[in-house]
Amino acid sequence: MKHFTSAELAALRAAQESAMQDVCLVQSRTLVTTDLGYPTETWSDGVLVPCGFDPSGGGEIPGPEHAMITADAAVRLPGVTVIGIHDRIKLTTRYGEPMTPAYYDVVAPPEIGPSGVVVRVNRVEV
Repeated sequence: MKHFTSAELAALRAAQESAMQDVCLVQSRTLVTTDLGYPTETWSDGVLVPCGFDPSGGGEIPGPEHAMITADAAVRLPGVTVIGIHDRIKLTTRYGEPMTPAYYDVVAPPEIGPSGVVVRVNRVEV
């Protein structure tokens, strides 16, 4: 099997990113304890990154122990994006137009490929 050269990988990544017409902000989750001792989530903003929001990229996907997870959408991100299962996506721009932010929780481990990262997400109200 032939592996991609560094130049081929760079070209794949550049093509993938140039097709991303949306802008997202990756938010990292932190658990903090309230004054009453209960855990609660807080979200820290990362940096804005180009993304490709795909509302048709949802559906059922395999989860842990043969369970099926339902996702509302998929989001493509640049390959250098650091994101995990407990993070959140804040969609701020759609097709190049600013929008009222929409929030999506990551519901499955990121799928890392040679040209980028794909995460499956569910919409949440904040």
